[in-house]
Amino acid sequence: MTEIRLDEREAQHTIATGKLDGVLIKMNIYVLRKNYCIYDLTYSAKINTYDVGVVEFERFVAAFHAW
Repeated sequence: MTEIRLDEREAQHTIATGKLDGVLIKMNIYVLRKNYCIYDLTYSAKINTYDVGVVEFERFVAAFHAW
């Protein structure tokens, strides 16, 4: 877990791998708190197709703004 800045706030970022029903997966997780809300931004995919969508997910995270 890494402490980062997201939407001008402290946030946590984790990349994890594991198995779900015997299938290897990779997850990219951001957690941000603003006021009384907690935002979990998560991308998960089979490990062999993870790179297909992670760039678009990172673009989404970079543009994210909590109201």
